[in-house]
Amino acid sequence: MNNKILHLISLLAITMSFSATLWAEPSGYYRWKDSEGNLKLSDRPPEAGIKAEFIETPGSKKSRGSNPPVASSEQEAAATQPEEPLKMEILPPKDPERCKQAQANMQAFNNAARIRITDPDGTQRLITEEEKQVQVERAKKAIRENCE
Repeated sequence: MNNKILHLISLLAITMSFSATLWAEPSGYYRWKDSEGNLKLSDRPPEAGIKAEFIETPGSKKSRGSNPPVASSEQEAAATQPEEPLKMEILPPKDPERCKQAQANMQAFNNAARIRITDPDGTQRLITEEEKQVQVERAKKAIRENCE
């Protein structure tokens, strides 16, 4: 009699654990921009009225968020194509000091005809046009990362 009760209890526990996984929420996070334009990530949705996107993480079943409904022809096309996992890009925090320095460098490159640098051995020389272009690209990248 005790064995039957223990067997029934264990069977009930297994059934409940399987049913709990069927009702679990999809895993992922919400992504939105706040009123100051800063990117926010959270496992909870933002306040009402703020448009957010739900990003699925591995193991999630479906997406919740502000995505518009997909038309039936688009659904068929999507069904034939394998889903690619979403990739999250981690952006460094904005740095106002680096932003100011990058903007000053960019202004110097745009306004100065000749720019001098000091080599590791301590001698000064004018940079070549190719070196100037490399530095301009680095300044543009720094502005994108730290200012915008």
